[in-house]
Amino acid sequence: RRARPRPTHWARKPLAAAMSTPWACGRCTFWHEGPKAQLTECVVCGAARGIDAGEAPPPPSGTTGPPASAPSAPPAAASAAVSPCLVVAPVPPAAEATALPEVPPKCTWLVNEGLSHSKKAVLLESSGNSAEAAFHHRLAATKLGEAVEFCPDGHPDRCALRDYVEGLSLRAVYLDSLGGVRATVPLEDHVDELSLVMDLTSAPCPTDQSVAALLARGGTSGESAELSQEGFQLVRALRSMADFKVYADRILAADGRKRRPDALDADIEATLNGVGSFEELQTALRAAPWADLDIDPNMSKFDLAMKFEREGHSLEAAGRAAEAKDMYNRAVALLQYVYKFDPVTKNAKIKEMIGKRLEELAVKVK
Repeated sequence: RRARPRPTHWARKPLAAAMSTPWACGRCTFWHEGPKAQLTECVVCGAARGIDAGEAPPPPSGTTGPPASAPSAPPAAASAAVSPCLVVAPVPPAAEATALPEVPPKCTWLVNEGLSHSKKAVLLESSGNSAEAAFHHRLAATKLGEAVEFCPDGHPDRCALRDYVEGLSLRAVYLDSLGGVRATVPLEDHVDELSLVMDLTSAPCPTDQSVAALLARGGTSGESAELSQEGFQLVRALRSMADFKVYADRILAADGRKRRPDALDADIEATLNGVGSFEELQTALRAAPWADLDIDPNMSKFDLAMKFEREGHSLEAAGRAAEAKDMYNRAVALLQYVYKFDPVTKNAKIKEMIGKRLEELAVKVK
């Protein structure tokens, strides 16, 4: 792709040069002072200095900023400046009259993301961490490069962002070449000033960049998440009840339980929405009236009796004494059958063990 020539009003000016008389643009009235007073074209609309308006008189003694007849520059709090090389200018009245192409929300979000990395890179450079600064310059270049693709043709920020990306990439290459040594070449020698007219104050995170979407693209699901606190948090972050139900089914299965066929979605969702940790979810599922033991028809009566006994212990620990007693009674009934009729009791040791288990359970069912 052929690179567009860079407008002259974006060229960097030496900071050591003598300060010129402040002036206001005759077209958009943008106030130029300090280093910008040396420019021959408006940094906002590109109008030549001195056309349709002369230089404005300097501000009164003891004051700063433009005279009362010229509009003030935007306050620092409203600016998105993140480094010495960034100035975000307000949309001038002339630009509004020409109806600039609308910038999509994803573009402004990407610009904000890129500028945040650029800011971090500048801070890292100032602390002498060239390697990490290069990494964040490169991240900023990537995000802003994506923003260029979303910026409409004909919008002045498209060319500005493309030039800024080139500067960031050049700076990253320079920092990489230092091998971790502190940079000696000023940032301004590689990265020119960036002036934007798009509104960066309202840039919501795109749907495809939300935490839930990113986790889903990374393969996280109710089927794959670990049965742990970390896995629980990942599934909750998906904000998908379908995945949460699958995750709950896996916990039930690991505990030898399953959803009852007549379980209502409203009851299941009420249980799942009422927990805040993996441990709370396990406890809630054990007490859920819509869950029951998963009985394998091929399971031996002895194994089934042991399953009833374990379930009784869980219910007793949860303070559900009546339900625990019912489980113990079911375990006793099965063990009595096994003790009398099952061929395994031909082994004297097994029969003795079953007899002792019956005695222990008999105490619990009284």
